[in-house]
Amino acid sequence: MSRAATLLCVTGDELGLMGFQRVLGPEEDVANLEIEVPLRVHVQIDAGETVRYDRAALLDARGEPLTLSVHHGESSYAMSEIPLDKGRSEPFSASELAKTLVLYTAGVEALRMPVELERGKLNTLRP
Repeated sequence: MSRAATLLCVTGDELGLMGFQRVLGPEEDVANLEIEVPLRVHVQIDAGETVRYDRAALLDARGEPLTLSVHHGESSYAMSEIPLDKGRSEPFSASELAKTLVLYTAGVEALRMPVELERGKLNTLRP
């Protein structure tokens, strides 16, 4: 790796649409760099039809929104919030670093709950 490199990008099927990026500082030993790359997990939200939640987001431990990816055959798209239809989302993928589910009603935060997501299965979140 060149000492002039300022950004490391990792891509792959397990990393979702955006992949993983990390800024490299001038003090870093790029010849011996070790990184941990969070993988993607599969998620679906099912809040029940009687609840009026219309959007949802996942946050990391710092409270930062994570990128959510939806796949339709050969097409994929990314967003920070996923729409809910009658309290339910379509399946999507997100970083395994997700720690909090945030549900919205008419653009206003209505509920936060902690989550623990597992790789290798569909994580159905039921608030």
